[in-house]
Amino acid sequence: ACFLSAAIMLAASAALRLSLAAAAAPAPMEAERYPILRWAPAEVSFFAGHVADTSAGLTRSFMHAVFKVGPRDVLSANITGGAHLSLDDGPYFPAAPLMFERHLTRDPDGVGLQIWNAYYEALHMPKHGLQEEGDEGGAQVFAGLPSKICVKVWMADLSTGENNQLQATCASFAQYALPRVPAGPMLTELSTDYSAATALCSDATGKCRANVHLVLWATAGPYPLDSLGASVQFQFDGGDWETGTAMYEQHFDARTALVPASYDADAHLAHAMQADYDRIFPQPRGPRVPPLPGRVCYRVRFYNTVTGENVPLAGGDEGCMAVCHTLHEFAKPYCPGSMT
Repeated sequence: ACFLSAAIMLAASAALRLSLAAAAAPAPMEAERYPILRWAPAEVSFFAGHVADTSAGLTRSFMHAVFKVGPRDVLSANITGGAHLSLDDGPYFPAAPLMFERHLTRDPDGVGLQIWNAYYEALHMPKHGLQEEGDEGGAQVFAGLPSKICVKVWMADLSTGENNQLQATCASFAQYALPRVPAGPMLTELSTDYSAATALCSDATGKCRANVHLVLWATAGPYPLDSLGASVQFQFDGGDWETGTAMYEQHFDARTALVPASYDADAHLAHAMQADYDRIFPQPRGPRVPPLPGRVCYRVRFYNTVTGENVPLAGGDEGCMAVCHTLHEFAKPYCPGSMT
C-alpha cells in the first residue's frame, strides 16, 4: 500500500511538472499566410500631405504607402492586388492601381519580399479666390481638406491561388504652404541609400529576374506644383542601352541639401521620383552562357510638363552601380560603395 501510495505521488508530481512546463513554454507562432504582407516602416515609407502654392491658391494632396509582399517565389511576376482608401473615417473607396516598384528585398527573418505601394493624389482649386492678405500661412487654401487618410490592401498570387490582406493603416495629412521660389533651373538628386539593383535566379522555375530601382528627387522651379516627368535608360555590363520606366511617386520630401540656402526656408520640398527596370529571362546554364549581370549604368533626364524645361540627373549624364546577387534589407544600402 505504501509502495502504491508513493507511486501515485510520484506520478502526480511528474504530471504537475509537465503541466507547469507546458504553461511556461511559449505558444508556437502561427505561420504567416501567403503571400506574406507587411507594411514597410512608416517613418521612411508612409507619407501624406497637402502642398499649397499659396500665391495661386492651388493645393495638391498626396499619399504614398509602401508595403512588402512575400510570395512563395519572390521572383514571381504573377502577383496582383488592390487597395481601398478612406478620408476622415468616411466610407472606403477604390484606390488607383497598385504599383510594383521593381525592387526586391528581404526582412531580418530572411523572408524574400517584393516592394509595392498604394497611393492617392488630388488637386484642389481655390474655393474662395486667391490667397487673401494676412493668410501667409496658407490656412485658407487648406480649409475643408481632409485631415486623415487610411489605406487597406489585398494581394493575390495567381500562380498558387493564395491571397491575403493587410489591416488598415492611417496617417494624418501634413500641411505645407510653399511660396514661389526664385526662378532657376530644376534641381535633382539621387539617393544612394534607397536605390538598388538585383539579379536573382530560381532553380525551381529555371527563371531569373533583373531589377533596378532608382530613388530620385527633383524640384519644379518657381511653380512648386508643376507636374514633373522623367525618362531613363539602362545598360548592363556594357551592352545595349534599354529603356526603363520613370514616374512621380505621389509624394513630396524635404530635401534641405538639394535646395540652395538662398531659397525660402519653406521651399525645400522636392518631388519624389523613381526610375525602374524589370526583366525576366531564362536561368543561365553551361560554361558558355553569359553569367548574371554584375554592373548597370543609367541615364536619367527630368522634365517639367508645364514649362518644357529638362535637365539631366545631377552629377553627370551617366552613373553606374553594382548588381547584387543576394537580397538585402529594405531601406539599407545595397552593395555598399558601389554607386559611382
